[in-house]
Amino acid sequence: SCELVEGDTIPKLAGFRGNEFQPTEKVIVHLSIGDRQMRVKALAIDMASLCIDMAMVLGAESMRNMHATISMGDATFKIGMLDVSVPIVQMRRKENPGMPFLSCGLSARSSEEVEQIMAMTDAELEKKASDYLQSINYKAPKMEFAVPQEHSDGLYQCDAPFNIPSGLVPGVKHKIDKEVKAGHWKEVPRSNALWISPAFAKGKGRQIQEGEYCGYEEARILIDLRRLNSLVEVPEHYHLGNANVETFMRTIDNDSCWFSCIDIDSAFESLEVTEEGSNLLCFNIMGKVYKSMVALQGFSYSAMCWTYHLRHGLQAALGANFTDMCAIFVDDILVFGKTYDQCMARRRVICAVLRALKKKISTKTPATVTTHIDCVGLEWSSDGVKLNKENEATLRTALTTTPKSGAQLRRLLGSVNFAQGAFPYLEKRSDLSSAKKTLFALVDVKPFRLTQEGRQALAVLANAYGNAPLALHSYGNLISGVNTCWTLIFDASEDAVGGALYRCKGSTSDIDTEDLKDPAKSSLVGVFSKALDVHQRGWAVYEKEIYSVLTGMRKWYRLLVATTKPTTKGDPMAVPKILILTDSMVCMYRWRDFKLPESPLSS
Repeated sequence: SCELVEGDTIPKLAGFRGNEFQPTEKVIVHLSIGDRQMRVKALAIDMASLCIDMAMVLGAESMRNMHATISMGDATFKIGMLDVSVPIVQMRRKENPGMPFLSCGLSARSSEEVEQIMAMTDAELEKKASDYLQSINYKAPKMEFAVPQEHSDGLYQCDAPFNIPSGLVPGVKHKIDKEVKAGHWKEVPRSNALWISPAFAKGKGRQIQEGEYCGYEEARILIDLRRLNSLVEVPEHYHLGNANVETFMRTIDNDSCWFSCIDIDSAFESLEVTEEGSNLLCFNIMGKVYKSMVALQGFSYSAMCWTYHLRHGLQAALGANFTDMCAIFVDDILVFGKTYDQCMARRRVICAVLRALKKKISTKTPATVTTHIDCVGLEWSSDGVKLNKENEATLRTALTTTPKSGAQLRRLLGSVNFAQGAFPYLEKRSDLSSAKKTLFALVDVKPFRLTQEGRQALAVLANAYGNAPLALHSYGNLISGVNTCWTLIFDASEDAVGGALYRCKGSTSDIDTEDLKDPAKSSLVGVFSKALDVHQRGWAVYEKEIYSVLTGMRKWYRLLVATTKPTTKGDPMAVPKILILTDSMVCMYRWRDFKLPESPLSS
């Protein structure tokens, strides 16, 4: 039970992700745990205004101190310190009409919801989004960062700015005037509180079309932020849900058949910076100091902060289930759906929210819904994700061309890292890292020379190249263990480990290694390979096998935990859902007692 406390002052609280919120009431909650009765004074808040993304959050430190464990099998939370056991239940959100802003549903799941969305105009959708954000007094988070305390007293300030070629001076002045007028930059006097980086100009090769500097060459101003990038610190919550292809893929349901891409124009210009951060984003050009009020392209954390900023806005407007509608990779948003109408409805909802958040949607990306689409250099379809045709042809050519310099070899290896799923014909998954390790050792050799071992490594990659798609599978697509199961295969060589994750049809007892080669029976979902360092290469064979299993489970543990629902012993669905294949039985015997530190639910 719960009772209101009248008259007490209600404080403003700081959220764990840097935001602030105002509790609405002070209450006393009456609790009973076992035979113990408690009265807890608490603050009540409106959760609609918060941005919380919890796939699985456990207070590991607190649980350790209380000697507490969570048993999903019998659905209990056991507190060893108090010798009590509390039942746990799954919480379900009660739908509230109009919250979030679409009363017709969060993610256009049913045909009725799709019809209601499609019946509304773009202006109506945008107004509903704007009204809702205004009703919760939504304020977008600013980018915050700082330099360590030991460096904050004597901030770096460049003494000699780069010279600007006389032919680019009008273009530089035009660029500065444009950014100052837009409110992105501001001229400031030099002071000890500023970090001042050098800046230089580069011509764009086209003329200014209007205004005072019409006819002169346009200029791009590049700010040298390398020194700042090496020192700066950002809040820990920026790292959550950071942009990478693995996270991007795990948002998209495996039954998605239609796709649409939304590109946000000039994304960083809409990401404001805190006053402290803005003091660090100053630069010196043509004898004047300017402060940037928005994120800069050359700042190493801009993309990370932008991803958090964008997710924060979408979640505030649409709720945590906005990931049922789209996946985010920096300024690219991939919308997906089972049908054309569902995908189009979701696209219109996302666009309405973006406009309400004052984001500019690029007109260069077609506003179409298709079964095959290019996004972030990859081709997405119901068959899975693979390199798009342009990148596939580029990598194929690079693998069959002898590199002439270390820089060329470095670019090739970067492409290989981006396309690790494009090598389906490797005899062992660890062969990929073995080949890359050989080639990486040649990148910085002066003078550059491709050795015989390097040629053999290139041949291994070229012969194994096939650009096979990786199957889509989101954290919400459950594996039953009866009709579908996970199969993980691991291997190790002298200098590398590797593994692959397959989604197989049938139960674990029916799977053998030949089934993994049959597209009708299995789909490749993920791969990994990792080179061993000089100490690891001295391990015994079984230790390398253990390490391959450990590395693979660390990579996929969240996916495995999220997609395999815990069951009790008497449950008819209590069947094995994960099959691990490895060459060493000793490896699996040793693995039996190993616990993954990241997750108390997986071992």
